[in-house]
Amino acid sequence: MDNYLQKLKSHKTIIIIIALFFTIKLFFLFRFHTLIWDEAVYIAMGKYIFSLGQQGIWEMIRPIGLPFIFGLSWKLFDNYIIVDEIIEILFAAGSILLVYLIAAKLFNKRTAIFAALLYAFTPLFFLYTGYFLSEIPSTFFILLAIYFFIQQKYIPSAIAAAAALYFRLPQGLFLIIVGFTFLIELIRDRKISRTITNGFLYVLFFFLILTPYMLINYQLYKDETCCLSHALFRPLILASYHQNNPADALPTAAFSEKMYNAFYYPIVFLKHNILLIFAFLAIICFFTKRLYKSTSTTLLFVFILISLLYYSIIANKQERFGLVFLPIFSILAAYGLVFVYDKLTTRFSKISFLSVIGIIMIILFCIDLNYYFWRSAEQPEIIKEYYQYYSGKQVSGTILTSDPVPAAYTDAVFHPFYESIDEGIVIINKSMPDINIDAAMLIGDINTAYAENSTLPTNIFAVIFSKHAFYCAQGDAVCQQKVDVLFSAINQSMKNVFQKEYYGNTYYIYEKR
Repeated sequence: MDNYLQKLKSHKTIIIIIALFFTIKLFFLFRFHTLIWDEAVYIAMGKYIFSLGQQGIWEMIRPIGLPFIFGLSWKLFDNYIIVDEIIEILFAAGSILLVYLIAAKLFNKRTAIFAALLYAFTPLFFLYTGYFLSEIPSTFFILLAIYFFIQQKYIPSAIAAAAALYFRLPQGLFLIIVGFTFLIELIRDRKISRTITNGFLYVLFFFLILTPYMLINYQLYKDETCCLSHALFRPLILASYHQNNPADALPTAAFSEKMYNAFYYPIVFLKHNILLIFAFLAIICFFTKRLYKSTSTTLLFVFILISLLYYSIIANKQERFGLVFLPIFSILAAYGLVFVYDKLTTRFSKISFLSVIGIIMIILFCIDLNYYFWRSAEQPEIIKEYYQYYSGKQVSGTILTSDPVPAAYTDAVFHPFYESIDEGIVIINKSMPDINIDAAMLIGDINTAYAENSTLPTNIFAVIFSKHAFYCAQGDAVCQQKVDVLFSAINQSMKNVFQKEYYGNTYYIYEKR
């Protein structure tokens, strides 16, 4: 017991950091949380899993880890939205702890404390710990995989890495990162037998953990695909098209736009926390101080390199994607900070340096608090009037929806038709034969092909519709015409039971006449 208390005492700083972080997050927990699109999908998928398809919604491109957890909380707790946020906060707190442990193991305790502080109070991280999204839970498992890897516990590392993929499919990139790290070790140390054995075991256990997920995919999609591989990896195949989602792509016409697109994530990091600039000093030290001699530090730098390359190359750019490699960036920045501090020779210069760092951290802390005042103190009208329109009402059939948020607030079964306007037209045509839209309008994209080859519901009770749910590129008159045609067909064939404007957009609900 005394040894345990002594160990806790030796890590009291990180305990204080996590306790402070957790306390602040809990303080804001009771401001009203209005669900956004992706949050609603994960919650509604959880309902779908635990109701065996009788409630909620299903999106095959989403992995099942987060929906399973949220579905369990929905099944066990009345106020499951608060429980879901606490779960996200716990994943975030665990990630802060792992950042500290990784930095302490690779470098020293001072670096570990700086890394935890930088990570915990960077506004980007602090903000998204209040959302029910997959980036932070999946990154927790990647950090756990890194922690086991640097201790040469490769089998637990592989298990943790595979677990991350259950939460976010692009985290499968970590297997490639590990592969490159082992390759560098092989070239550097020339211990062929050891490296190949470790690599083989890593891949073996990684795919063993993924086997249940692949078997579930096969069972669900075997009748909708051409072959075994397509059934096993169907969510991954379809999700890959979202790498180039035009709705979240940046303009690249001008040279300045191309450069901004290429360096988007470093710019985002520095915008949120200027202290992260010290990570670039750590990258220089990787070569000058020969940090590549260690396989563990090599893993960190390969992780940053491949992650930055992948997320910079794909067209889909979102700030929250940076959360995947922000913790490693924070560790490298902390290394750079400590490196500079150790180079200072006078007491005055060291105190001045720490004072500047302290002032910046206080400013970041204040920004973090300000990020939470977007939450309203009371429930917005749109929730009670629109999202919960069918709450407590008898729903006899499936609700087709162009917006997943109602599925999170209502215990009914929903089917989405929002991946693309072409897919939406196919789904409406197949699910409601009395609404016939000219199929010649379709372009035959991947979503259309999926809809045409899928088993769709026919017992339609209602249609939830909003024009802005369908992305059309600026100036794309054909796309906009399709949206108008779809809206007109639904409006003429069904009874409008709800129509109201919120935040500049009009929302509709239709039922059969």
